[in-house]
Amino acid sequence: MQVWRDWLRLLLPCVWSQRRRHQFEQSISGIKKTIEQLDVVKSASPDRDAAEYTTRLLIENCLQNAVTAFQHVMEALHGSLKLGHQVRRNAFQNLVEGSQLWADAIGTRYEQLLPIERLERLTILFQQRHLLAHTQGIVDEDYVKKSGDSRYRAGQRIVVNSDDVSEIVSILEQLTTSVRKAIESIPSPTANEAEGSSQG
Repeated sequence: MQVWRDWLRLLLPCVWSQRRRHQFEQSISGIKKTIEQLDVVKSASPDRDAAEYTTRLLIENCLQNAVTAFQHVMEALHGSLKLGHQVRRNAFQNLVEGSQLWADAIGTRYEQLLPIERLERLTILFQQRHLLAHTQGIVDEDYVKKSGDSRYRAGQRIVVNSDDVSEIVSILEQLTTSVRKAIESIPSPTANEAEGSSQG
């Protein structure tokens, strides 16, 4: 019975992680389909201004949804390691904090998993998501400082296009796959514990 409980303790986080991974893939697929249908949305409205407004909202929502999907799958992957401590809510919406969490957990940072230019672009896109969520897209000094994006000044509104969404989706897919492979490449301490229990 003890052996069964040990393996159940190992299995449940793995099942949860797989479920979150599937949800991530579904979310990303939905975002891609939305971007593909933008021209249909534009042509469906006789009012050009209304069509542009609707399209902008869809694009901005896709950007935010991509970050949320990434956050959830990172939480699940991190939780599957059973490190015994709670991660701050929304920690993986912050690339610096998320990278540090993985460094502490498996000794690997985001900059080891992504080319620097992709990580720099991801930083800008994450900061733009933050603006959309908290300032309705209006640039502040904090954005300029954290993103390094010299295209904007404080008080301006960011412009997010479909290419930005396609880019963040591509980067997040790559980063998620790389994190998962990094986890799979290290021995699991919980697996060793379960093996010890089964021998006892």
